[in-house]
Amino acid sequence: MACVSSLWAQKNLPPLDQLARINDSIIAEGHNLYFSEKINWVATDYLFEKYTEEDVGGSLTSFQDSLFSCIFCDKKMENCILELRWRVTNDGIQEMKIDSPRALTQKEKDEIERKNRLVLKIFEFYSDSIASIQPEYGQLNFDFLPVNENITRVYILQGITLEGILPWGNDYGIDIDKDENIVRFWKYHRSFIPVQIEAGKEGIPMHSHLEDNPFITPTDICNFLLYGRDIYKMNSFVVLSNAFNCSFMYMDSSKTIVTTQH
Repeated sequence: MACVSSLWAQKNLPPLDQLARINDSIIAEGHNLYFSEKINWVATDYLFEKYTEEDVGGSLTSFQDSLFSCIFCDKKMENCILELRWRVTNDGIQEMKIDSPRALTQKEKDEIERKNRLVLKIFEFYSDSIASIQPEYGQLNFDFLPVNENITRVYILQGITLEGILPWGNDYGIDIDKDENIVRFWKYHRSFIPVQIEAGKEGIPMHSHLEDNPFITPTDICNFLLYGRDIYKMNSFVVLSNAFNCSFMYMDSSKTIVTTQH
């Protein structure tokens, strides 16, 4: 998984082969983040067909070997009351929905407790660094995805409940090691960027990145897929890069990023 770095706060684009590797890594990371967010959306819809918020004691989303799993547990953290699994293949998503309640495994209990501890730890150390957005926009969403055997990356995304908005910004990355030490915290964007979208109106949404954020980010791709593509049926978006004096266009039809020098 790639991270945006101030290393590239310069005027010259990296060589084409290196740029291709960077963009491919960002796309792969953005897609994994999208699947993590999307399975939470879909699982939550299934959940509230039978349960209320008062019935739920916690949730856990995991990803391993192309399998995304989202579970919800009861208040006592003893039983899984809903589980949804997606296997991502070259042909798309194979969905497996499991409704029957079952006992949580000890590993699942440990992971839910770990997730809760890490969220509290993040707010303990970084609450002053995370922007407070008007509550009518929506709440923050947390996604936990493995980077390697030692590092878990926690993404914080700004959720949106208002219609007609494609949200970019107010998004953060936190790398945490297996001993629950925070080893890195960063902002993907300096501010919140709610882009107004008109249903049925053609156009390519865009926003700009300053020199400390030169490339398209995985969170850009994730939010575009969730809102721009899935809701508003768009195929592409553009990021204007001040660092390289160029534009990057993500094309969902080909799953590529096209670079245009200005």
